[in-house]
Amino acid sequence: MSRAKASLRSRLGGGRSTFRLENSEATDEAGRFDDAFTGQENEPEVRRRLDAHNEAILDCVNRSGEIFLSHTRLDDRYTIRVCIGNPRQEMRHVHRCWELLQQAARSAGE
Repeated sequence: MSRAKASLRSRLGGGRSTFRLENSEATDEAGRFDDAFTGQENEPEVRRRLDAHNEAILDCVNRSGEIFLSHTRLDDRYTIRVCIGNPRQEMRHVHRCWELLQQAARSAGE
């Protein structure tokens, strides 16, 4: 089974970031389009598969026990929510969160 790239789209605003895998990133390691995501993002089945993949990414990160992320729906799409607001947080925490998201995006769906 091919794996999706670990690059995620980010939307910033209001002291929080949201992420979700998008159809344009659904390629395998050789850069070929992943057949599991073939179609247009506005097609119900493609949207369902992308939303399920994003949910699997979130579940994988939360199972690590290192950090806890939540989700929301933006434009009726499942989106991973990252809140960075604790005064004790440092950049190393943000970098580790990003590493965990990337690892999860690579392994989700295997």
